[in-house]
Amino acid sequence: MTQIGKGPVSAPPIQPQTPTETYQKSTLGKVVQGWETTIGDIPTAVKDTLVKTAHNVLHPIEYVREEIDTIKKNPLAFIKRLAIKAGTIGIAFLSPPLGAMLGAAMTAAMFVTPTYQFAVAKSESEIRTTAHGTAQQLVSYAANYAVGKASRFVIDAVKARGSASIGETHARKLKEPLIRNKELNVENYKRFRGVAQEIQQEVRKQYGEVLAKNNLSPADIELALNQKDMRLKINEETFNILEGMALKQMGGFDSQTVQSLALPDMRTIRRYTGKLGSAYDLMDANKAITRGVKKNVLDGKSLTLKAEEALALQRGLGKDDFAALTEAGLGADEIQSVRSFADRAATAEGGKYFLLASKEVDRLKTVPALKRAMTGEMMKDMGFRNFEELDTRSMLMLMQDTRMEEISSVEAYVKNANQLLAKGVRDYATIDRTFEKGLLGKLGVSNETLDKMQANGWENKPDTAIEQYRGVRDVLRVLPEDARSGAIDLLDKGPAPEAFAENLTQFLDEKISSSFEEKGIAESFLATFKGDVEKANFLSSYARLPAEVKKSIFTGLDETGALDKQIVDRFQGVIEERFKVKMNRQAGAIADRQDPNVVDWDPHGSLQLFNGLEKMSVKGQLPEKLEGTTYFRTSGEYGTFGYQFSKSGKDYVTIGDFALAAPNRDEGIGLPSGEGTIVHESGHAMQLGGPHLDWSAKREDKLDAEVMKNWSRLSDWRETNRSLADGKTRDQSGKFVSYYKDPATQVGNRGLVASDYGATDPAEDFAEFARYFYSEPVAAMKLSPEKYLFLNDFAGGKFSPQQVMAHSEMAGLGSGTVQKAVDGLRSKFEKFGLPNEGSYKMN
Repeated sequence: MTQIGKGPVSAPPIQPQTPTETYQKSTLGKVVQGWETTIGDIPTAVKDTLVKTAHNVLHPIEYVREEIDTIKKNPLAFIKRLAIKAGTIGIAFLSPPLGAMLGAAMTAAMFVTPTYQFAVAKSESEIRTTAHGTAQQLVSYAANYAVGKASRFVIDAVKARGSASIGETHARKLKEPLIRNKELNVENYKRFRGVAQEIQQEVRKQYGEVLAKNNLSPADIELALNQKDMRLKINEETFNILEGMALKQMGGFDSQTVQSLALPDMRTIRRYTGKLGSAYDLMDANKAITRGVKKNVLDGKSLTLKAEEALALQRGLGKDDFAALTEAGLGADEIQSVRSFADRAATAEGGKYFLLASKEVDRLKTVPALKRAMTGEMMKDMGFRNFEELDTRSMLMLMQDTRMEEISSVEAYVKNANQLLAKGVRDYATIDRTFEKGLLGKLGVSNETLDKMQANGWENKPDTAIEQYRGVRDVLRVLPEDARSGAIDLLDKGPAPEAFAENLTQFLDEKISSSFEEKGIAESFLATFKGDVEKANFLSSYARLPAEVKKSIFTGLDETGALDKQIVDRFQGVIEERFKVKMNRQAGAIADRQDPNVVDWDPHGSLQLFNGLEKMSVKGQLPEKLEGTTYFRTSGEYGTFGYQFSKSGKDYVTIGDFALAAPNRDEGIGLPSGEGTIVHESGHAMQLGGPHLDWSAKREDKLDAEVMKNWSRLSDWRETNRSLADGKTRDQSGKFVSYYKDPATQVGNRGLVASDYGATDPAEDFAEFARYFYSEPVAAMKLSPEKYLFLNDFAGGKFSPQQVMAHSEMAGLGSGTVQKAVDGLRSKFEKFGLPNEGSYKMN
């Protein structure tokens, strides 16, 4: 099952306690206090990690909500990250006293909870039960393991004193506290320190009795328990187990590879792989390290360098380029820092800037200097000028804000920034605030009104001024023209930000209420809206709903019955008959699995679903590839706008709460994000699902890969071996598997990709371009005439040849642009129809 979706949105916290408060009140906090009295002060950085650990362990619901998107899309990387932290914390506190060692083992075991189970839990209560239940099992295992290992080495130590019977007696006695307390777990033993001390006291007492009978002095007790050699053996054995578990379970290494490595080398590799931000990078690093071990390279530093070299070669660097990095004195960790920075800052183009760093390393020397040089090149490529005096953070923020905008706004943002930079402005906030005010001007807000806003406190707090202007822009941008004019009138009166917010809410409520003759209909909508942006989104969608559909949905309702259900029932009838798709009305399940986040459709979601599908249809008929698709409504628990997946020959598309309530910063003026999400996810279904595939075979069939490769040709998407990206790769075993958002997959022509999110993967490139193609075809034509024509054919001829030519002219392109695009497509594919034939169909 392939599941892909549009952008995560962080869920709000649900626990009032701060991590520090949780830590101070937790058993873990008390245990650490005990450790500090025994082994001295704990480094602040380590303690800060423990604070976060305690909060995450004791509040799993909040933690899972924050991380659910990561867990779902990349569980291996998420679990691996937790494991690495666990190893760090556990190992840091495996100290001489048995109590501290046991406490550390418990802490590590809790932190390595297999959180992937959270992602498939069916409810909050099940998430909680899963979290605690798994932790309990691991704690019990850790306690038994720690005591068992301690027993064995104490036995060895005592045997060395000449008495095997003493060790055997101790081995039995030491385990008695665990035997008596079989339910040694998180729920029943909140006081870990007390448990550890009980065991330690039991050990000392029993040793005292046994050694006394054998005429040994009390000093022998301390020697047996605390002698340096025994402690080292205990620590080394425990380290080996923890490191080996982390490498095998979280790094995917096989037992033979792990057993070939010494403890320091395991630790080096574990720390290195823990920093890898992608499951695909982890898989490729694993391959490189495993190959190295098979060739008898067993040094951790050498192996991690081999892994980095493999990742560098995948991104287009040559062996000489990588050698330049190592010859300049950079180790694997430093090279990884440079590479991962390039991947994050330049989506799908990281290799281009990583190569630049390798060429400049002799001159620049340090990692910060290399990152700054790469950032500068990224700024140039995006069109920024005169930015050299900005610090690296400001440059990154300017690029990030630019990439959040839709196509036409990107050009405006860069132009605004360049004008201010040329005048000597170096403050990021000033540049961004000026841009937001400029966009308000384009939406109809006069300079006089903007001056009034500034005079009435809109910029009194520099840290919130940008968000205040942006919040107004988000509402004005999506509102239909008449409502936008009314909202601007409110601004003309010059209220302070707080007063305007109140006035705007009242204004929007009145606009919604006046949209319906029946008062109850407006009330049913208003009861579900989560804020002014969602209200504006509704007004936009409702204004564009065809008159005949409005009449059929909203007239003649029985106000004595449930209006919400009546409205959704009517939408369902229209949508299913008109578009030949299905609206799922069964809450709690999707495809063949239970899912509590699936809910029944609501009126607002149904409205945006209709409009989204209407955009994609030609005379009411959707592209053939979408017929039979089932559309689901999900609650906000997912933290995503929506997602699509295909299974057993059927396509499923969801839309979530966030899509209905989010601003439309990457949509055209007057278009809500929910409709864009419907188009985006339906685009996935068109490209990756639908009846064009032979469902008698698996999703990895040749035709599926060819569909992806055809699209990849248009922006030159390349895999690690420089072949056209087709969405397939080989795992560690050599089996072909689908990949999604592999950072090593690079795009050759980033300028033809519709958005930064589209640059994460060829599939997202298709879905994002489809969003513009259907909603803003002129912008799509201007961005890439070839992609426009390809998608027009792929979608079944959405636009006629006359419309195609009109879009080209409106985009300001030359008269020969369409013909040139057809020639370009003909050069990429064997056959392609001519424009005057009325067909752009590939054969």
